[in-house]
Amino acid sequence: MDNYTSNFAILFPLGACLYIAMRLNDGQVDGKRGGWGRSILYCAISLITAFSIVGIMFRFGPISLIWLFAFVFAMLVIVIRSLSLNRDAMFRSLAIMPSDIARQRMADDFMKENSWFVFRRASRFRQALLHGRPWADAMQESGIAKTSSQVFACRSVALYGKDLEQSISPLLSPMRMQQEVERLLGRLYPLPWSLIGIVVITLSMWIIIPTFQEMFEEFNLTLPPMMTAFIRMSDLVTRELSPLLFPLFAIVFLAAMYVVLAWLFPKLAQYYPLRPFTKGYYQSLGITSLAIALRHEPDFATACTIASRLMPVGFIAHRLSRAASLSQQGYSPDKALQLAPLLSYNHAAQLRSSVATQSLPWALEQVAVFVTERTLRRYSTLIQIMIVLMVLLLGFFYGWIAIAFIQCLSTMVLSLA
Repeated sequence: MDNYTSNFAILFPLGACLYIAMRLNDGQVDGKRGGWGRSILYCAISLITAFSIVGIMFRFGPISLIWLFAFVFAMLVIVIRSLSLNRDAMFRSLAIMPSDIARQRMADDFMKENSWFVFRRASRFRQALLHGRPWADAMQESGIAKTSSQVFACRSVALYGKDLEQSISPLLSPMRMQQEVERLLGRLYPLPWSLIGIVVITLSMWIIIPTFQEMFEEFNLTLPPMMTAFIRMSDLVTRELSPLLFPLFAIVFLAAMYVVLAWLFPKLAQYYPLRPFTKGYYQSLGITSLAIALRHEPDFATACTIASRLMPVGFIAHRLSRAASLSQQGYSPDKALQLAPLLSYNHAAQLRSSVATQSLPWALEQVAVFVTERTLRRYSTLIQIMIVLMVLLLGFFYGWIAIAFIQCLSTMVLSLA
């Protein structure tokens, strides 16, 4: 019985696909879905997932543990990403409403048409509005505004008014910046498939290749050249480099998992080891906050202090506070931002030359646009090159393995004939 029950593990992909299909179907209808049929389908999905986990437990071993981890991780990614998309949809819908009364009605609609996560967030937002809280503050208190761009937008709107985005460049709009970041992260979708490809190639070296070698030795046959070369490479990897394989794979696996977690929880991108890669984005956000503050504050030091309060990113807020302190000591704006350090030497020189002909807020906005465009272009090119190299490398190894297997099978068929 255990042998049959253990095969239930293959049911998990079916359960995951059915769950995704149901969620997509629910998202296409503007209204709350119900009925016995829908409930029965969700119960069936739960049973399929439960049976697959039971099947893994009956055949306990290293492969089962890997499957179990993959199942749990896949379900968590689906659930967390679904909640994040729901929260983004709520933020965008509520932010464009013209008045608090319209936002209360929108929150009521969210509560009527949804349950669980969306219902609780909408209920908290509505209660905050009823208690007289500004809608931007209510967004943060209810947990609807979570990302750095969303929190920055709420704080700025609460301080300077709802028409804030009309006074800055469209590229520097917090929502536009968030979309660009998500677009870049979305292009990393081949990364999980590359990990699967590495696992397949590794298993081929350790399990399949030795089996072919034994079969050819039993039939007194000579291995084809492609398979011979692959066996030599496999021996080099499994014997000479085997002490390095596990640490290398562990580093690659942990790096991939950290990138996925940063995609699911964007706050992780503020900290090391991802901070050097995301510093340009947060730097642009800090310059934008300073440009906005300068349009409303009397002097540069006060604007830096206010901008530091607007920033939800700790290390950028600290640099803005330091720029305010340096400005009070008599440093010029470009020098204070360079020493903070919030601007590089080249950006400070660009700011200094722009201020000679235009206002300081306009010059800061142009620097922020330049930093944003350069960061997006740099990482877009880097991700594209990485994906191309990854696909070419995996394609080379897959082609090599396929040709070697075909040559082996052809040799065996001809010898038997």
